[in-house]
Amino acid sequence: MPHQLNLSIFDTFPILQTRRLLLREFSNKDVETIFDLRSNDRVGQFIARQPAKTMEEAQEVIDKIHRTFAEKHSISWATEMKSTGILAGGFGLYRFDHDNHRAEIGGEMLPAYWGQRLAIEAVGTVIQFGFEVIGLHTIEARIWPENKSVVNLLKHFGFKEEGRFKEALYFNGAYRDWASYSLLAPKI
Repeated sequence: MPHQLNLSIFDTFPILQTRRLLLREFSNKDVETIFDLRSNDRVGQFIARQPAKTMEEAQEVIDKIHRTFAEKHSISWATEMKSTGILAGGFGLYRFDHDNHRAEIGGEMLPAYWGQRLAIEAVGTVIQFGFEVIGLHTIEARIWPENKSVVNLLKHFGFKEEGRFKEALYFNGAYRDWASYSLLAPKI
């Protein structure tokens, strides 16, 4: 019988935890933090999207997160500090390729939480969930090669660079390179 992804994870939103983080479903109460994330130049410096200009745009992000989860195309976790209940960012698995058992990983965190190894906790938990619970074969990351902190994060988990695409993305009046990294499920 061919391998199938565990799509029952889309029946009820899965809540995950790390030592310091609660990974939960985004809610409308998160709109201000989404606006802060999406309008922050430091957060967006390596992401090919225009910054959010209004709270309505931030609400549209939350609506899209809910819609793509309902469509079984992605799962995005709000990443909340357990100690304070404050939202620090978000991480998730996107662009599910059901036939090939693949998904793309991504995320962002407010600068106040950088340098605390929180991304290692969140990403490690999302990777584990993707392989062990969903049954993914491959997790991919598409990044700008100059984003050294994300390159180092991916390498920490064993991601390998699969290719570099020269001037493949036209953004803000310039062509940008992007790199593809991937991690295969551990062989058991």
